[in-house]
Amino acid sequence: MNVKLSVLSTGVLFFIGQGISAQKVKKDTTSTQIDEVVVIGYGAKSVKKVTTSISRVKADDLTKVSASSADALLQGASTGLQVSPTSGAPGAGFNVRLRGVSSITSSNDPLYVVDGVPISSNSPSGNVAYGGQTGNLLSQLNLADVENVEILKDAAAAAIYGSRAANGVVLITTKKGKKGRISFNLNSTIGFQNPIKKFKTMKAGEYYRMLDLAEFNTTPGNGRNYWSITNGVWDPKSGQSISDFYKSDFGDNYLSQIYRKDQPLYELNASASGGNEMTSFYVGFSNFDQSGVVKGQEYSRQTFTLNLDQKLNDMFKLVSSVRLSNEKIDRINGDNNIYAPLTAAILEPPGQSIRNPDGTYNTSTWSFSNPLQNATDVKSLTKVFGVNTSLGLESKFSSKLSMVTRFNLERINYDEARLFPLDTYQGRGSNGQADYNGRLYNTFTAFNTLTYTEKLSDKFRFTLMGGLEYFNRKTTLTDIQAQNVPLGATSPDAGSQKTIASYYPSLGNRTFSYFSRLSLEIFNNLFVDATFRADSSSKLAYDNRTEYFPSVSAAYVISDNDWFKKDVISLLKLKAGWGELGNQSGLGNFETSAAAQTYAYGLLPAVNVNPLSGSGVSLANAALVWERTSQTDAGLEIGLFKNRVNVTYDFYYKKSKQLLVNATAALENGAENYKSNAAEMYNRGHEIGINATILKGENLGWNSQFNITFNKNEITKLLGDKPVPIDFGFATRIDVGQPSGAFFGLKAIGIYRSDAEVPQNLFNQGIRAGDVKYQDTNGDGVINSNDRVFIGKAQPDFFGNFRNTFRYKNFDLSANLIFVFGQDMYNSSLRFAGVSGNPLFGKLENQTNYWTPDNPNADLPRPVRGFAQSWNNQVSSRFIENASYIRLRELQLGYTLPKTMLDIGSMTLRFFIAADNLWTWTDYSGPEPEVNAFGQANVATGTDFFTQGMNRTIKFGINLNF
Repeated sequence: MNVKLSVLSTGVLFFIGQGISAQKVKKDTTSTQIDEVVVIGYGAKSVKKVTTSISRVKADDLTKVSASSADALLQGASTGLQVSPTSGAPGAGFNVRLRGVSSITSSNDPLYVVDGVPISSNSPSGNVAYGGQTGNLLSQLNLADVENVEILKDAAAAAIYGSRAANGVVLITTKKGKKGRISFNLNSTIGFQNPIKKFKTMKAGEYYRMLDLAEFNTTPGNGRNYWSITNGVWDPKSGQSISDFYKSDFGDNYLSQIYRKDQPLYELNASASGGNEMTSFYVGFSNFDQSGVVKGQEYSRQTFTLNLDQKLNDMFKLVSSVRLSNEKIDRINGDNNIYAPLTAAILEPPGQSIRNPDGTYNTSTWSFSNPLQNATDVKSLTKVFGVNTSLGLESKFSSKLSMVTRFNLERINYDEARLFPLDTYQGRGSNGQADYNGRLYNTFTAFNTLTYTEKLSDKFRFTLMGGLEYFNRKTTLTDIQAQNVPLGATSPDAGSQKTIASYYPSLGNRTFSYFSRLSLEIFNNLFVDATFRADSSSKLAYDNRTEYFPSVSAAYVISDNDWFKKDVISLLKLKAGWGELGNQSGLGNFETSAAAQTYAYGLLPAVNVNPLSGSGVSLANAALVWERTSQTDAGLEIGLFKNRVNVTYDFYYKKSKQLLVNATAALENGAENYKSNAAEMYNRGHEIGINATILKGENLGWNSQFNITFNKNEITKLLGDKPVPIDFGFATRIDVGQPSGAFFGLKAIGIYRSDAEVPQNLFNQGIRAGDVKYQDTNGDGVINSNDRVFIGKAQPDFFGNFRNTFRYKNFDLSANLIFVFGQDMYNSSLRFAGVSGNPLFGKLENQTNYWTPDNPNADLPRPVRGFAQSWNNQVSSRFIENASYIRLRELQLGYTLPKTMLDIGSMTLRFFIAADNLWTWTDYSGPEPEVNAFGQANVATGTDFFTQGMNRTIKFGINLNF
């Protein structure tokens, strides 16, 4: 937050910030440290008086990592906040979870508020899927324009935002102009990226060794070299022994054709700010360019920010801002898609050629598709243009009464186009296909707050704030698909047949809210806050339209008592709070209306032409209400050695109820399913944060930060008296008594080492030595779906970070380690590219230690086809891996030129070399222990299905200020 401080001779301190009315407090003339001010919902408060759980994050710490989206930079920034990528593709989004997950079908992302106004942060998309590469509208915000970030973690802090705050609130304050001469800032970075870890596949000879053995184990009569001979890759008469053939490699290396080395990343941020007694301004521009490490991936973003404040007189001040952003993303098919370049490069049998002798793409010998052609010829382009404008009036009627009025308009134009040329595998079926998806979001927000402060005595003071807010969002959707598109054409207009179009104008929803906060100060060391908010939404039926969200919290600064001796402990503060929050993101605009019908395409059946799917409808449920989360928080803040060491501890218990789940209805009702508020869950956790100034001198400094969070999540209720579990993704199940995102399957307990170990019923079906042994959970002598158990969980036991900043004269060094422990990953890649997958698919390099009579103690089952292969490849604990990790998220070394060398006024010039994701320590066998093939899905998390991992970036840059 940009705060203007003015100290008068009478010892009165005024502080004025963005969206904050002018206030004054007595200056402590006996202390050299001014109490720091933090932003809270619709206002600001000194740190000492904060009664809730709020984490403050320095913008300088966030911007040391290069990323296209603001949420990526929050990784390792605060206790309770877990940030994990969905994919390493440029422009891909992140999963942000604050104190665990609180919903099953609604969003679990926090609410982002910039300069007092909530902004869009969802992942818009059309009918085109890219696997885990979901985007994120937070990429429109440039972190170089940010002054401070406050994270409201508990309900008492976030309840002032009511029905949108169940997942916490992230308050972002952008930079403002300051009185004085105009200052300029220029930051430039150039870097080079490479995958942290690449997929690697078997060599061609090793693959055919596995394939031949699978055939022999299934049909011995075909001989030991069936596929090598049948496919013409080995001739017994050639003179080459089969053992030498199995050691050989031939054909193109598909992965090396699609991976790119040392891909550039470039970032430029420039700003100017200044002002006088009446006017202040901040203007910033940024350009971010990133090339993906897989061919076909490009990302670019430009932003422009203008913050302008104009003081009209002693009573009124106008505050205004304009933010523009422009994004362009060239995408390729991602994970969970057989036409994705990475997927095809792994699953296509080795030994083939990418190109024909004449240089054209080989399109005739592939099982799925040519991996390189998928990356270069299938064109996918996403463009996002955003405008956010704000105008406000800050009114100071007296020293006791002030008012803030704000109007904000956000407009986002999202265009997505994709082309499948007719000579590609995906384009053949439609003889060339072109798609267009358009999304236009218009959001208008207005709020007004009135704040009154009264000091009744030296021992008692109160502040009362009341306000109202109006939110209106309208969305226009346009989808077009055309087939029979000739080569060279790029637009749906060129298609000659089967045009499928849909147009949904002005789909919208509105929310009207009242809110208030009462703050009490007693004896200057006991502080009490109470908030209340009422939200009324058009998404709900009339009788359920309005909900109420209260909270109460208190803090007691024990160390401010006269009897407290500050020898070692310089600060001791206790705090506790309770509140209720809501979540309306899982509700559609018409799900409570009995007259609403949802068709596959178009507003009416008459305008549909060959819909892509059926025209079934979902039952409306007029009884739907918002999801609610109540949270209790208790904390402790300790300052040691004159606050050189600060320790915070928080305990929280979150109970989420009325969670939306899909229920099944009888088909005679005219629909297959409907939504119901039928589920409950809780999160319980502990947060510990330590900040220490270890060394503090003119030429030497060392600051250290350690954060750790322990969280336990559990589903406590599902639909019905006898709850029926709900399955998501490949192996995820929601069930009472289990954490959200638990994995469900058979428990593998080894491999049959001899035929004598195989039960007779399985032996009769073809199971032999070398096949997987599963646990007979119910003891009925039969292995089937009834023997499935919970075999892992995607949610970690604990996570955190360890950040250190060093300074020696003009050198500075910073490093941040992040860690996550106790989480599992379901490696679905191994079900296809593992030795138990279909032998006709290509295999990963690490799948060679499989069972043979000569290798009876192998870790992997024998290669085989038919029933035994399906048996070995069932969803089981074989594919659950420990995905715990420690990562050096950032490392930066800088040098600031001495001012004597520059001798140009107040100019400073700093050079730095840095690395992102330099080292990762993990036992996970895939490229990345954090990604998710289902993108930003709530429940189906922790699944890897040929998902592109994160990149290691080495970069250089300068920081220039004058």
